[in-house]
Amino acid sequence: MNIVATMVGLSIAGASMPMMVQMSIAPIEAQKRAQNLGSAEASAVTFAATNEGSSSFTDLPSDCDLSSPTDGSFTVTCTAGADTKYVQTVSRSFRSEVDSGALGFTGQGNARVYSNAVPGKISYVHQCPPGDEWGLNWFNKTYPSLGACTPQIAWTKAKYLASNPDDWLYDINNFQGWGDHPNY
Repeated sequence: MNIVATMVGLSIAGASMPMMVQMSIAPIEAQKRAQNLGSAEASAVTFAATNEGSSSFTDLPSDCDLSSPTDGSFTVTCTAGADTKYVQTVSRSFRSEVDSGALGFTGQGNARVYSNAVPGKISYVHQCPPGDEWGLNWFNKTYPSLGACTPQIAWTKAKYLASNPDDWLYDINNFQGWGDHPNY
């Protein structure tokens, strides 16, 4: 009877032992994947950020490949842990130096850059309220179903023409079809 109990005890210990070992290395495997992901991400982001808007590129890291899917647009793909089962690959896209006319800017070679993007759907019915003259502080976020409010300086053609494009928070040139602003 003692022999049977001992064998049962061994078989239970023997059956559970491999599961315990496999579970104990899972965090180590996850850590190695995370390290490789971080390394690949760092290479891709650094290369893309360094070369954004450039006409010539810095040396490509040895663990990266560069492709040009469209004119002026590039994708850098970096891999870390290539010779292991913990391989991680990351891609980042960026643009090279581009002629401003190719981006659709209007005017006499004037390619202004504003700190904010033009809101997607501007409502010509709602004027931005006092205290949020461009709708960027709270109005557009509070009432998204109304569409972005019309900036106060673009409520009428006279106000639009009297405004200074250097003071605009986003590009409203040719707003409501009123033509290019004379100072744009």
